[in-house]
Amino acid sequence: MGSGGVGKSALVLRLFSDKFDDTYDPTIEDFYKQPLEVDGKSEMIAVLDTAGQDEFSALQDQWIREGQGILLVYSLDQMKSLDKLKDVFEKICEVKDMDQHDTDDPNRTPIAIACNKDDLPESMKVLKPSEGEDVAAEWSVKQFRTSAKTGKNVKEIFLHLVREVLKKRQQGTKTNQSQACCTIL
Repeated sequence: MGSGGVGKSALVLRLFSDKFDDTYDPTIEDFYKQPLEVDGKSEMIAVLDTAGQDEFSALQDQWIREGQGILLVYSLDQMKSLDKLKDVFEKICEVKDMDQHDTDDPNRTPIAIACNKDDLPESMKVLKPSEGEDVAAEWSVKQFRTSAKTGKNVKEIFLHLVREVLKKRQQGTKTNQSQACCTIL
């Protein structure tokens, strides 16, 4: 989840097909599902690639309710993209009824932040990765510096989320018991 044009679809395309397409085609909602090897085991992963445009914000509640893990994406070349994540995170906390400051909250959904477009030259970056790291620390989530173009940390961030979802499942929380698939937004 995140603003339009930050590379959400490009990250998903890189994960599932190991390709990069630099043309921007706004997404409303795309669904991908396939096995992913996680620590030597095959786990079915389903990724709901969501719209970042404000006109689709009404769909956010439904997406958030369905997500077992959430990938928040901002781009180093879009100043407002990190601010947008703050709004999305508050919305997640509201819809999931989770305390953003309580890391032991049983309703807490696994979340990770992708600091995307790390491949860009410094002259094109308007944000510093440290700005996102500060936000990640405040929310007690992990940030990965990613590049859909080069593949940097793309698989790693999804593996992190799947591991966190599986760990939560093992803890037996009411929202994540006995799922055959790991659903990531």
